[in-house]
Amino acid sequence: MKKNRNNVKKGKIGEHLFIYEFLKKGYTIFKPLDEDTPCDFILSKGNKLLKVQLKSAHTLRTDIIKTNHTKYGNYRNSVERYFFRFCRNNQNLYKKSDIDFLICLVEPTKDFYVFPVSTASKISSFNVNPKRKDKNKYFKYLNNFDILENF
Repeated sequence: MKKNRNNVKKGKIGEHLFIYEFLKKGYTIFKPLDEDTPCDFILSKGNKLLKVQLKSAHTLRTDIIKTNHTKYGNYRNSVERYFFRFCRNNQNLYKKSDIDFLICLVEPTKDFYVFPVSTASKISSFNVNPKRKDKNKYFKYLNNFDILENF
């Protein structure tokens, strides 16, 4: 039970960072009272309303990607990453009818990946290596808040 409470607290930290960042950018922010709604927030700016789902990652994972066996011994290649999952039971969670944007927050680095739902609906998971984020194929979405403005 304690682990679940910690996840809820981490999620709230992510929400507060999101609210802080988007208030600074001039958005009015609405949060649905019903936790079962498909979006976490509605952003308003000018005459636009944008439905946003927020995902946040707080812990760096280290995964072994390959173990090599040599005559000098074994060594392992590993990768550090933040991980986001966008599907459950091989079914994508996000549809165009539910949200406009999926925003992924890497909490320790305060990086936001801003995905339009047209892209997010095609992704089942997303990894960010903090040391190589510029090599990520989704680098163009990193802190790209202009996508919201031009929607």
